[in-house]
Amino acid sequence: MNHEAQLKALLAQDRVRMQVLRTVRGLELPDCWVAAGFVRSLVWDHLHQRNADAPYHSATDAMTCWPETATAVGVRLGGDDEIEVAAPLGLDDLFSLVVRPTERFRTEKYALFSDRVQSKRWQEIWPELIVVTA
Repeated sequence: MNHEAQLKALLAQDRVRMQVLRTVRGLELPDCWVAAGFVRSLVWDHLHQRNADAPYHSATDAMTCWPETATAVGVRLGGDDEIEVAAPLGLDDLFSLVVRPTERFRTEKYALFSDRVQSKRWQEIWPELIVVTA
């Protein structure tokens, strides 16, 4: 089986990704593709025989697994034009200019947190940031 056929087979077996593809198709946009980690992670997880993290219970549950507390904030506009904020880890670090690893990135994934902070160059852009390393 060639790579394109393998990719199609992997996608066809993934109920969630197929629902995303159906939803995107329903938008009827002339040149819309779902790309990047949506495809890459599926293939690499398969090749590593890795089962992805357990499904999250909600979007806010997923945010608690993001690398930094200040990043774990989502916003949306409700039907009444009211801005809604989801901040499962709070807003204190965001407004205190603190970059702190979430619980998961404090331990087993600390190296990823550290590399991410370096590569983003946040302290060069916002020099008043305080990076908490543990």
